Amino acid sequence: MIVPITTWLEDPTKANSKFMLHDDYERVEKIARGVRTIFTFADPAGISETVDQTALVSDDRSRIYVLLVRAQTKYFKKHAKELQAIGDSFTVRGNK
Repeated sequence: MIVPITTWLEDPTKANSKFMLHDDYERVEKIARGVRTIFTFADPAGISETVDQTALVSDDRSRIYVLLVRAQTKYFKKHAKELQAIGDSFTVRGNK
């Protein structure tokens, strides 16, 4: 996940109380495996954002593959099917 962990650890009062984990599951491809995580949080101004992040590491541990889809939650909800399809389409095919 991409969140300001250092800020939250240095001052727990700044930790985001408006964080919600929607989904978190393992992704396994032919040559890589990892995690897909979908979560929502609000920035300091109170604007809610949703993140759909997939991070995979190659079986030989030599490469990391990341797909990050991030948008304001209002937009994310309105375009949920399209954004879900983008996340679902992320594949790792190996060296080309």
